[in-house]
Amino acid sequence: MTVNSSTHLGSKSERDLLKIFRYFLLAFSEGGQTHWETAMSISKGEHGLDQGRVIGFAMLRVLQAVRDTRENPFLFINPGCEKCARGLLDCERYLMEAIKNIFEGRNSAGNVPLMLLCEGADPTAVRTAIDKLSACFTKTQNTENFSH
Repeated sequence: MTVNSSTHLGSKSERDLLKIFRYFLLAFSEGGQTHWETAMSISKGEHGLDQGRVIGFAMLRVLQAVRDTRENPFLFINPGCEKCARGLLDCERYLMEAIKNIFEGRNSAGNVPLMLLCEGADPTAVRTAIDKLSACFTKTQNTENFSH
């Protein structure tokens, strides 16, 4: 994504993304089918059936790139605990800071949390996945702006 075509996430959008990420992570850790379904259901509810599916799979690709890059487990808060889910663990914070900065075209600012997220390993695959996720939102915004 270039600086000229930034995608701004509101705080609700950020919370929704984090919640979807957490349900995908829960599915990885527990293997429960309902967690995958919940993650995709939230994405479809927020972004519509077709675009929600695209965004959900793009988010899944981000997580898979992170999992492939990191040596240590990605620590996250269970999204089912409302009180706990208000907080952020370091892994989650690095992911969300990288996404927000990259979405907003602040690529340099996204590099530090990206490196921390990847534990010093090459972040290229994660960066590419985040760029593709960002493109999903840019397409949605362009479509919404065009239709008004």
